Amino acid sequence: MPRIAPEMTSEARRLRREQTAEERVIWARIRHVQPRFTRQLPIGRYVVDFACRSLRVAVELDGAQHLGAEHYDAQRTAHSVFGVAWLARPSVLERRGS
Repeated sequence: MPRIAPEMTSEARRLRREQTAEERVIWARIRHVQPRFTRQLPIGRYVVDFACRSLRVAVELDGAQHLGAEHYDAQRTAHSVFGVAWLARPSVLERRGS
């Protein structure tokens, strides 16, 4: 497996420190699930919100920063060696009570 560029590691660490409310909700629910998930994982030149390495699945929360970025998101999904599931950020907080 190729080494991760230091700037990607720094970016992933920054994103972990500055996680959104929606990311905190998801992380609280999946952090102890088996097989294990990780958050803000660099994959190539992108950082995915959550990933399970053993299942090769990534979960992305689709918020306002993705509006108008459909081409970028499609490229990122195509580049990933993981299957990618997209969740809408508002639905995460709406379902919080369930």
